[in-house]
Order: sequence, then structure tokens, then C-alpha cells
Amino acid sequence: MLAPAPAIDLPETCSARSIRTVAMPPNRRTAPSLNLTDREAIELFARVLKQAGYPGPGAQEVLGKELGVLHRKRDLPLYLRRLSGTPQLKTLVKLFAFQVHVDEKEARSAFAPLELERAADLGVVRIVSTEVVPLISISSFDRLLMAHDRTSTDVRESADPEHVLGISPPTLVLARLIPRQPVDAALDIGTGCGAQALMVAAFCKRVIATDLNRRALNFAAFNALLNDIRNVEFRFGSLFEPVDGESFDLIISNPPYVISPESSYLFRDGGKSADSFCSELIRAIPSRLNEGGFASTLCNWARYSKDEHWSGPVRRWVAGNGCDCWALHGHEHEPIAYAADWNRHRESQAYERALSEWTEYYQKLGICTINSGGVVLRRRQAAKNWFRMDELTERVNPLSSAILRVFQMENWLADISDEELLAQSFSVGEGHCITQTLKPSEGDYAIEQMQVHGNDELGFQASIDPHTFHLLRRCDGRRPLKDVLAEISKFAGIDSAICLQKGVVFVRELLAHGILAPCKLQPQTES
Repeated sequence: MLAPAPAIDLPETCSARSIRTVAMPPNRRTAPSLNLTDREAIELFARVLKQAGYPGPGAQEVLGKELGVLHRKRDLPLYLRRLSGTPQLKTLVKLFAFQVHVDEKEARSAFAPLELERAADLGVVRIVSTEVVPLISISSFDRLLMAHDRTSTDVRESADPEHVLGISPPTLVLARLIPRQPVDAALDIGTGCGAQALMVAAFCKRVIATDLNRRALNFAAFNALLNDIRNVEFRFGSLFEPVDGESFDLIISNPPYVISPESSYLFRDGGKSADSFCSELIRAIPSRLNEGGFASTLCNWARYSKDEHWSGPVRRWVAGNGCDCWALHGHEHEPIAYAADWNRHRESQAYERALSEWTEYYQKLGICTINSGGVVLRRRQAAKNWFRMDELTERVNPLSSAILRVFQMENWLADISDEELLAQSFSVGEGHCITQTLKPSEGDYAIEQMQVHGNDELGFQASIDPHTFHLLRRCDGRRPLKDVLAEISKFAGIDSAICLQKGVVFVRELLAHGILAPCKLQPQTES
């Protein structure tokens, strides 16, 4: 039976009352809590990893991909061959990327100048006879070293309700949705291993990270020390309970959003009916945001009618909350496919039983589809706040610049009347392109389709007609929009009133996606 974990000593920025030791039950597959008392050993451990190139460009070059979410244990023979010639990095990768036992002598050499016994006291490895057994995994995230519980082929698989996930696909999605600009105070709700909190610490003066999982807070505090980050405070508790009475300039959350009949895992199940956990979180955020503050969170939400647009539930959550909202849609799932995705790691009978229980749960609630995506809010006092919806592409690049640009432009569009818009002059945005598809017609070629393609992080594209094409050609920044539309009306033989009416609609959409830019609006850039 495992001995009780050592008392958790927190960095100076942490509240000692917030986290307590958690004793591990004997059947737990995860490691005991990490020991934070030997700061020098943690610093040496970080130095060993970094000097070996773990998990930096050296490891990525030989493995062909970033350590963390993409590697698979079955590919270990391939990686070991690629790692030949780099013995220290090879040993560390075997231990902390693939959870392979190594010879004690080999481990001592790889950990030098950190003594192996001190590494074992930290809780990162265990010495068993002549072998060294890894107790944690270490992944790469935004140039940070991130320790977490040992990984399996499927990050959903865990025998432990308090399992601490590593860098999963949702981690990367949420990181894309965070505006990266300097702020005073940030809050990370459900911090897990601390990935988002430590990332935003680079541009936030002060970060508070909360979690209902004490083991997660222990890992997050360890990771703060591992990366020498000193402006993050870790607090135990659910949602906003640990920060009662405080407000923030940035709030982020990767909550337990899975819609399920279970409450087995702290990192997965919110323990409430359907999507009410996400709904309550989104509804509670605005009262904790300072004016101008952003909030970015991942969500799953249920739809009860296929006739309703995917954005309907989110639109209801944010109605009248004093925030502008950008809803980004990732995927739509059939209930049975959603249930399968979260349960297929189980053995056959348990898998079949879970499918029955989950689908029966969805049928009882009347859920016809389950949607996933992200919600970005910004607190803004206004007579009417705007709501925008877009599809979230599969790209992995950050959307920070796009978020700042979109919120600035949507605010501008919300405040300007059609008459004022017609008096503005516009120029075409940089980076976009227009493609044409031609088909044979009467001995020549005729345009079958024209598409405009944005060059931003969203990958915007839309079909346009010849009139919109001529509108773009004539927006040279020298003439007001009403003069441009009058010229197109005369050129194309379109009623001038109709041309003005439709032109304003088209221009608003083109402005929203960066295809056009107003000459009097200075573009907002990341700080």
C-alpha cells in the first residue's frame, strides 16, 4: 500500500490553505502527489530536461512531432531508432513520454547532476531494484514543460476520478481562443495541470488558477516551479467560489463539459443535467469580468430540435448579459456517436452498457444533437451587445490577433448607422484573394463561380457575384461608399435604392471578415 503523500509546499504566490495532501488509495494507477519542498531539485530537474532538448526542438526533430498530444506508445521502436546517438534525450523520452522502465545506471547518467534519489523524492520516478519507473509524463506546451499523470493511448481512459490530464486536443483549442494582450488579473477555472494559467502568466501581471481536484493543483504548482513562473496563485474550489468578490480582465476555462449521465471523472463530468454546467458557467462569467475584459471557454451544448440553428442555445445563454459574444462552432455529434466517442476505450461489455445508458439518457431529455465549440465574451456597456457566430476551422494557429480584430470591428459596425457607413471610404484588406472557376460556353469560357478567400486565422471563404467583385475593385480608399455603389448601379443597370440597400449588407459582411477595411479605423494589433 502506498504511503501518504508528503505535505504539499506551495510557491510563495500560492495560498497554503488552498491545497492539502491527498492520500492515494491502493488501487490508484496515478502517482502520489509531487513533492514541492525541494525547490533546488525541481530547478535541477528542469535544467536537465532543457539541456537534453526535452521537449524542445531537439526532441521534435528526431521524433518528427511535438511531444504530448500526438505521439503514441506503439511507435516507440520508431522513436528509439530516431533517438540513437542522443543517449540522455533517449532515456528521458523513454521515461517521461512513453513510460518505459530504464536501467538505474542509464537513469543516473541522464539525470546528472540531479541525484536519482532526489528525483525519486520529488515523485517523478521510483527506484525499484535495478530499474527506474516513471511516475509522471511530461509534455510540451507553448514552450513550457508540463508534468501530468501518465498518458495512455486514449486521454479519456483513466481508472482514477482525480486523474490529471496532460496536453489534450481541447487544451490546444482553448489556447487558440485566448486573446494574448497584457492585463492585470486573469482567472483560470478548472486549471488541471496548469497549462493555460502558466501560458497566460507571460502577459498577465497576476493569475489565479482554481480546481476542484487537489491533485491537479499539486501538478500545476509543480509545473509553475518547473518553469520558474512566480505570478500564479493556486486555489482549491469549484467555479467562482475561491475568488468570491474578485473580478478579472481575463477569464479562461476548459470545464468538465461532457454531456453524460455519469459523474465519474472530475476532468470530464460536470455532474449536472445535460449542458447546464456550461450554461451556468457562461451565465456567471459576466459579473466577474471587468469592463473590456475577455472570457474564453470551451463548451458542449444540447439541441432539442434539428430546426434550430447550432448557435441557438449559446445565444440564449448570453442574452442580456452585458457582453459581446463570438460563438465558434467546432463539431455537431449524433448522440450515439458522441456516447461512443467517450466510451469506446472500455472493454466490450462495459462499452455496450455505457452506450445503452448514455443514449437512454439523451432520449429521456429529448436531445437530438450535441454541439461542441468555444465561446469568447467581452464585457462592454452598450445599448445592445452583438452576437457573432462562425465555424471553427481545424487549423492549430492562435486566433489572438483575429479575436482582437473581430471584436474591434464588430463594435465599430454595431455603433455605425447605414447612413454613416455610406459616407465612409474603404480599401481592400491585405492578404485575401479571389478565385474564378470557368467553364466552356458557346466557343469561349464563362465564369461559373467566384470565391473570395480571406488570409486570416479563420480561413474565411465565400462565393461572390460579379457586382460584389466590381465593388471590391472600386474600393480604393478615395471615394465614399455611396459614390462607389452609385457607379455600380449605373454600370450594372440596377435600381439605385436596391443597390444601396444590398451594398450596405455586403459591405458589413466584408468588413466583418477583413476583406474590406475602413480608412478611418486604425487596425488593432496585439500588444
